[in-house]
Amino acid sequence: MAKRFKFYHPLPRTIEQAKASNDWNRGERLEYLRNRSRASNHIHKMEIRTRVFERDGYKCVYCGSADDLTIDHIIPICRGGNNDDCNLQTLCRSCNSRKPN
Repeated sequence: MAKRFKFYHPLPRTIEQAKASNDWNRGERLEYLRNRSRASNHIHKMEIRTRVFERDGYKCVYCGSADDLTIDHIIPICRGGNNDDCNLQTLCRSCNSRKPN
């Protein structure tokens, strides 16, 4: 029976380190960066959601309901809006679906 060796390749901590790392194949590097950015985006989005919910008192700004809350862009991204807290508001799902464009 042949011995199997596992080679340890430490993952880079930054994108620059990953780009400079030539011992990885391209697929491994891209997969690592894709997963790393998803995790950091998720954490960042959750922080924003929490700040907006706290600012609006965990209630819909239109009807005051505290059930089935969502975060809504006042000015949509496709129309030049951004993800700043001042462009986000807390709405319940029914108000969000009735919201005028």
